[in-house]
Amino acid sequence: MALIQPHEEKELFDKIVSYYHSLHPDVKFTTREEMMPPAKIKELYYTLPGLKDVVTFGQKIEEIKRAIGHGYQTPAIILRKRDRDLLLDGHRRIRAAWELGMEWPALVMIPDSQKSFGVEKLVQGQIKELWK
Repeated sequence: MALIQPHEEKELFDKIVSYYHSLHPDVKFTTREEMMPPAKIKELYYTLPGLKDVVTFGQKIEEIKRAIGHGYQTPAIILRKRDRDLLLDGHRRIRAAWELGMEWPALVMIPDSQKSFGVEKLVQGQIKELWK
């Protein structure tokens, strides 16, 4: 299994921002990069990953943990609302960082409106509740 590389994740992030803008042309999205310390990771709202991600979840986490030892740090993608940060991509990377107790880079998109987005229907809970 190949790990997604930082430039690929950045391309995906740009596509996601563009897609959200096409769905919501009245909303402006600010973007930024930041580090998510463990205290912020535990507050993330976890969205349902795709089925193929569920099947290979454990194997991929172990692969990511090994790669972290060699400097791997492809960021996760976060949608930041006023009251919550939703994890859009990087579920396994965030899980590996959580298990290792380390901070993790994130590409964050922040809407200038508090409108509801469809992805919010996929929230399973906060990481601190799900991964005890």
